[in-house]
Amino acid sequence: MGPRSSAGCIPGHSIAVADGYCLTSHPELEVTKASSGGNWLVLLGYLLDPYRPGDGNEAILQGLLRDAATPDDLFSLLCDKCGRYVVIAKTGDELRMFSDAAGMRQIFYCKDAAGNLWCASQPHILAQCLKIPVDENIRSDLAKTALFASQKYWYPGSVTLFKGISHLMPNHYLHLQKKEQARYWPRQSLPTVPFEECVAKSGELLSGIIDSASYRFSNLAFAISSGLDSRVLLAASRRNSGKIRYFTHIRNGEEKIDTSLSIPSMLCNTLGLSHLYVREEEVDGAFEQLFNANVFTARRSTMSNAYAIYKRFELEEKDLTVIYGNCAEITKRDRSRYPKLPDFLITGKSITEMSLLSHSATALQEFEGWLTSLKNLAQECNLDILDLLHWEHRVGSWAAMSFHEYETAFEVVCPYSCRRYIELLLGVPFKYRTKPDYLLQNRIAGALWPETLLLPINPGNSKVKKKVEDFLYRTNLYDVLKYLLMMYYRRHKRPGKPGM
Repeated sequence: MGPRSSAGCIPGHSIAVADGYCLTSHPELEVTKASSGGNWLVLLGYLLDPYRPGDGNEAILQGLLRDAATPDDLFSLLCDKCGRYVVIAKTGDELRMFSDAAGMRQIFYCKDAAGNLWCASQPHILAQCLKIPVDENIRSDLAKTALFASQKYWYPGSVTLFKGISHLMPNHYLHLQKKEQARYWPRQSLPTVPFEECVAKSGELLSGIIDSASYRFSNLAFAISSGLDSRVLLAASRRNSGKIRYFTHIRNGEEKIDTSLSIPSMLCNTLGLSHLYVREEEVDGAFEQLFNANVFTARRSTMSNAYAIYKRFELEEKDLTVIYGNCAEITKRDRSRYPKLPDFLITGKSITEMSLLSHSATALQEFEGWLTSLKNLAQECNLDILDLLHWEHRVGSWAAMSFHEYETAFEVVCPYSCRRYIELLLGVPFKYRTKPDYLLQNRIAGALWPETLLLPINPGNSKVKKKVEDFLYRTNLYDVLKYLLMMYYRRHKRPGKPGM
């Protein structure tokens, strides 16, 4: 989105959304506009209502307009909705722009030389329009890190490779008139939620989201692994399991007989569901060219996944939509990535080490600024700062990048990108939603569809290793050892060849 006179540099459909603002969208992106009494909403993407699963985008938007008395009301009204979307909202005299709970449809923004505000789904679109070159200092600074030596890299916070172009993080909105971002969540202390109440309400939410997705998308598939995240969603899909095709991705070097790959097939067979495998194969040159053109930060691993699924379903006439279990770790704390630490040990430096961004001045500056602005607020609102770190930095970047890459071939539904679900689980004591037992998530799956727990979750090859790790988790020794490993050993290791 940008000034009306210049937006034509981006191909697609263009509409005027407000005085001085023009929206240009991809021809295949669903855009819905609703207005009432001088207020209006523009939705890019889709919204799902778990309590009114038959409602489409327009009906949901009209309900929001009817009930929103102030600009901030929109955030609370969208709390129990799911989707992958961007909303541009005029309520009263304010123009705001924001994305879904986990930021799965990204917003990048900058100001041009005349002070006009520009927004886009990818930073390179803005860079091309405004002739902004890659900042080689940022590129080289990130390239030396272990994170960017992998094929699963992501950009911390608001960072992009272009100076002056920023990423709008989850839990923030862009004030279009002031041309600045502001935090809208959290605003108050997160209430404690009784365990069984959380099980009932969160299960109802996830099931309702999949109900709504089954109404909305006629060609629905579900990427299932042997992990807990997809197991919970499998249980939540019970009412719609006859409409969904379940599949498991096989990467090069993996075989169906591998335990982690055979379990999804055996489980689906036990439940009476169809299951198929999608095998990775060499990416076609035309697909690779299109993929790289759409995504400036395209990663080879995600391209291979998208292509394999595209090839498996390419003969079908209906557009494919795939359910993924991303974003679950916002509430399902992986202590191997973010150990439980006292507040005084959570610093910009320690966050940089946890994120595999050792010695990056760019990352350190970003994390220190974020921590300074949020640490007191997190304490006041009874939130674990490392849960917010995973939500706003890793999920809001890595997962969002993945979904943008996937949409070259298919649309994605992420049921865990629902603020009400996130709030419910974060309101339960930490010990119930983390290793080694993940009691809360297992209980949700068991309550929705008990038979989904008949086969093991992420079976390990070494029982001895698992017993040792479980002991360390239960005694909290794991967190101490992990912190020491990060701060005094891992950061001195030299990363391999960068994957940028």
